[in-house]
Amino acid sequence: MIKIKRFITKYYLELCTVGVLLLLLPLSLKVNFIQNDDWNRTLTTQEFIKGNFTLRPETANTFYLQGIVGMIFYYITGSTRFPILTLVFSVLNFYIFGLIVKRHFTNTQLSVVLLTLLFFLNPFHIYSIWGFMAENFYLFFTLFSFLFFFEQEKSRKIKYLIISNISIVLGFFVKQVSIVTALSYIVFYAVSRRWKLLIIQSFITLMVILYYYFLFPRTQEMNIKDITLDKLQNYKFIFSITWANLVYTTALTLPLFVIALYKNLASKKILWVIMAVIVSSLLVNKFFNPNIIGVGEFPYIQNTFTRFGFYSMNIYGTPYQYRFVYDIFTNWQLVSLLLAYTFSGIILINLKKSNSPQLYFYFGYLVLMILIVEMFDRYLLPLFPIFLLLLLKIIKEYKATYNVLVLPFVCFLVFINYQYSMDFVLSNNIMFNKAYEINKKENISLSQISVNRAWRKVYYGESKIYYFTYDSPEIGDLESKGYKMAEKLRIDYPLNIHINPYVYIYKNSQNIK
Repeated sequence: MIKIKRFITKYYLELCTVGVLLLLLPLSLKVNFIQNDDWNRTLTTQEFIKGNFTLRPETANTFYLQGIVGMIFYYITGSTRFPILTLVFSVLNFYIFGLIVKRHFTNTQLSVVLLTLLFFLNPFHIYSIWGFMAENFYLFFTLFSFLFFFEQEKSRKIKYLIISNISIVLGFFVKQVSIVTALSYIVFYAVSRRWKLLIIQSFITLMVILYYYFLFPRTQEMNIKDITLDKLQNYKFIFSITWANLVYTTALTLPLFVIALYKNLASKKILWVIMAVIVSSLLVNKFFNPNIIGVGEFPYIQNTFTRFGFYSMNIYGTPYQYRFVYDIFTNWQLVSLLLAYTFSGIILINLKKSNSPQLYFYFGYLVLMILIVEMFDRYLLPLFPIFLLLLLKIIKEYKATYNVLVLPFVCFLVFINYQYSMDFVLSNNIMFNKAYEINKKENISLSQISVNRAWRKVYYGESKIYYFTYDSPEIGDLESKGYKMAEKLRIDYPLNIHINPYVYIYKNSQNIK
């Protein structure tokens, strides 16, 4: 018994990591569908397997490493169920973030696990598990880089800096934004006046940038979606997107933000916080317009994470709702807005000890989000774990008593992610199974069936015999276009809180082929 207890004590983070994997694996095995931009990444990886390493013209990410890892996964397992691979990398994100917290911020077992869950249960992170998107793969290399950066800062051994930069380069071959990590290190070394490390880091970073612009086989989409300075002329857009991102990060790191605020209330510099609240509230009232970047209510951008679920506009129609949706998000937004006012004040108070790559990464990434041509909410994912690490640095000493605040919020995130994940995975699973059944039984081309967005990208066709939609005959307009409801599919699972969770199938009444 003593040996078992010692084993658990020593390897609790590893055991939790395995536990998270086993808990999520059954749902991951149900992901037999493609969603969002999965269609592009899946098709490209399948071409890699055939020996064709040319990126598709629609590819905006550097992608190569993700595709090669997918190819290796296929050779080992014989499967193209790439979401399982995404799950593995996502669970590794859990482990690496846990190592960072354990080694450099707190070693209390419960605290490490709760703080790691606070990151892991971020809805953008959970959403990305159920597909083959780039976000969780890129995040793995970002966290790995930060882990060894902290190790280098602790030991002053140059080998850790080398490993950290190798991870940045590898991350670059998933998503170009990996370069933001390198830039944050440059600013940190410059502010710290560590000239030798500054020169080394600057050289590596410059080589990667030059390679991307002059040697990398850039696609048409990369050229279209390159950074642009046009948005710098729109100060209302800049303020709105900056403030929206601040509310996002506050909302999804809420208990740690409260703790950081509490730690600074007794400061003699509290006047700075008061001034920040006043100035921020005035600026927000004058310039913050979320309709410029998305919708007027949190979550503002509402692409993949919405009030109604994960990527709820994936199919046609108006998504069904769940109980208390407006109360949950209205109050969540209100609390986050009020706390966000204090952010600049906290930074001012902690300016000296806030000198960290976390701080520079956060603001550097925000600048990048402003400069890119098109932004989706999933792009924000890297901000949250880095912001958590920034808050932990500001808090400095994380006490076990703080878990009282973190635990209920983690439970709240469990609730949100359970409802969203079950609905998202099962609804798409049911629709894809039904579409393939229709294809087989009625000998109807897949291009004549409209399911979700990714399906329509892969099976492109103009005339549709079947439509999948959220709309019932009472609220939809398909019947006016010659379609009749053929079947309705109920999306159900334990503790489902959704109201009338149905997807409807419509068939062309004239059966046009």
